[in-house]
Amino acid sequence: MFHVVLERRASLFVSAVAFLLTLVFATPTLADCPPFPDVSWWKGISHDSIRKYVADKHDGDWKAYIDNWEKKLKFTKDAYTNGSVLIVTNVVSSDKIKIRGEQLRSYIDNIEKRIDIIRCLAGINAIEEAASPPPEKAKTIARNDAAAGGASAKLKGCSRCHGAAGMSEHPAVPNLAGQNDLYLVKQIKEFQNPPGEGDSPSGAIERHNRIMGTRVKNLSDAEIWNLAAFYSSRACRSSKYQAAPVREVPSAALTCIKCHGVLGSSVFPEVPNLAGQNKNYLVKQLAAFRDTADNESSVGEDGRYHYVMAEQARYLTDPVIDELSAFFSGLSCR
Repeated sequence: MFHVVLERRASLFVSAVAFLLTLVFATPTLADCPPFPDVSWWKGISHDSIRKYVADKHDGDWKAYIDNWEKKLKFTKDAYTNGSVLIVTNVVSSDKIKIRGEQLRSYIDNIEKRIDIIRCLAGINAIEEAASPPPEKAKTIARNDAAAGGASAKLKGCSRCHGAAGMSEHPAVPNLAGQNDLYLVKQIKEFQNPPGEGDSPSGAIERHNRIMGTRVKNLSDAEIWNLAAFYSSRACRSSKYQAAPVREVPSAALTCIKCHGVLGSSVFPEVPNLAGQNKNYLVKQLAAFRDTADNESSVGEDGRYHYVMAEQARYLTDPVIDELSAFFSGLSCR
C-alpha cells in the first residue's frame, strides 16, 4: 500500500496539472467551510447566498467584502469597550434590535467566526478563478485617482449641486471641498443602501436621500474612492451660505469639538469637518439626528440616524441647533 501511494504521488508531480491539484488539495472544499453561526438578525445567510452577494455587490472581490466585515468587527469591539449600545437590523424583518454587554460580546465572537468562514469561502473562489479565469474585463479607473474623480463628478451630475470644485450651489447642500475622504466614502456607501436593505449588521448608522440614493446607486468602489479623492483634494473657501463668525464658543459646542475639533477640523478621518459648512445644511442634519433619537426606525427615505449623533442631538432645541450651526459654519475652513 505504501509503494502504491508513492507511485501515485510521483505520477501527480509529473502531471501537467500538478500545481493546480496541489492548490485544490490544500484548499477546503465547500463542505469543509463551517456553517455560519446562528444569529437571529442574520437569518437566511448561507455559503451560496454570501458567494452570490459578493459576486453581485462586490464584483467578485472577496477582499473588499472581508475588509468591510473587518471594519464592522472593529466598530463593534469599540462599542463594547466603550459600554455603548449597538443597534442591529434584522435582515429579514428590518426590525431594529439594541444589544449591549454580554450580548454584544457574544456578537463580536460571531462576527469573528463569520470572517473566518468568509475567508474559507474566498479560498474556494480563488481556486475556481484560477482553474477557469473569467473573461477579461474592461480596464477600470485607478483607485484614489483625483483626476478620474473630477471627471466622474461632472459625468454623474455631482457638480450641479456640490459645485465644480466642491463648493455647494445650494444652501441646504453640503460643501465637499477639503472634506475627509474616508468620511465621504462612508456617506456614499450609506446612500447606496436603501432603507431596510443591505447586509449591514449594525443598523447604527443609516443615511437615506432620494436624490443621492439614485445618483450613487451604481457607483463602483473605485469610482467612490476617486470621487472622495477629488473632493478632499479641493481647497475649501468662504461661501455665500456660510454664517458670520461667532465671537464666543457656545457651551453646547464643548461636546462637539471632542470629535469635530476646536476649529471645526475633524479629529478623526471618518468624522466630518464642520468649519465653513453651509449653515442651513448643518441645521438640517442636526434636526435629522434629533428626530431619530427616540425612534431610529423612522429614518425613512430622507432621514438620517447615527448611534452617537442621535444621542448628542436628542435634547437640542431649535435655538441651540441654530446656535451650533452658526458657530461651526462661521469658522474658517482653510
